[in-house]
Amino acid sequence: MFDRLFQYSRVIARHREGPMLLERAQYLRHCADQGMAQASVIQQANELLVIVQRLDLASGQRITHQQIAAAAERWARYQRRRGRCRGLRWPRERFMQVAKDWLRFLDRLQRSEE
Repeated sequence: MFDRLFQYSRVIARHREGPMLLERAQYLRHCADQGMAQASVIQQANELLVIVQRLDLASGQRITHQQIAAAAERWARYQRRRGRCRGLRWPRERFMQVAKDWLRFLDRLQRSEE
C-alpha cells in the first residue's frame, strides 16, 4: 500500500516500520475503496503515522475521546513550535477527526458516556 502512495524509499520505510502497519494499511485501503482521492489518502497515511505514535494503542484497550483530545492538543502545540502552523485549531481538529474515524473503523473508540 505505502509503495503505491509514496515515491521515496525513506518515506516508504518510515511508514512500513511504524506501529500497527496492517491496521493502518487496511484503513487506507478502505479509504481508497470508498473513493477518496489519492492526495487525501496520502494525508490520511501521514496523519495515521502521527496518531499511532502519539496514542497508547499497544494495550489493545479502547481509546477515550479525552485521550484523543489530549494527544491532539500536544500535537498541535508541537506543530506550532516547529513553525508549521500559526494556530492550534486546524492541527488539533485534523488529528482528532482522523483518529476518531480510524479508531471507529478498528472498533477501538470508547463510546461517549451520554
